[in-house]
Amino acid sequence: MKKLILLILCTFIGCSSLSENQVYETTSYLNNGVYNTTKWEEDFKLDRVSWYNRMRLEFDLYLGELKKDSNFMNWLNEADRSKVMACPTVILGIGTSNFSRSLNDSDMVSILSSQGFKKIAAPSFIEKLRSHPDFKNQSMHMYNSSLYC
Repeated sequence: MKKLILLILCTFIGCSSLSENQVYETTSYLNNGVYNTTKWEEDFKLDRVSWYNRMRLEFDLYLGELKKDSNFMNWLNEADRSKVMACPTVILGIGTSNFSRSLNDSDMVSILSSQGFKKIAAPSFIEKLRSHPDFKNQSMHMYNSSLYC
């Protein structure tokens, strides 16, 4: 995971070679979760990389590992769970470049693909993710969310 974040940072540092550009790395969390009547107290850690040009956000990306012993696995239906369980590592990517044309959302897919990850469809997980209060509180509604194997 650290190697992946480093690769993404290096990509954005190339975009931020002028003093007007800044790349920030922070950590964010989805706190706790619920599925049907089951509630859990577990945080989903997301590493965030943001690229600013002057004062404008150009690209924003959250990455987090979906661990197989995590309660957040409850968000997967049976079909999606079988796909995820077959993966050695599962990464959640939440990103957007709707702010500019400098980078596009396919860049996230390209970076993850270069590290051996492939996008997998898991609509049951994404639907529940988008309903999480922290997803809404952090204004991620305009972001694209995907799982990568």
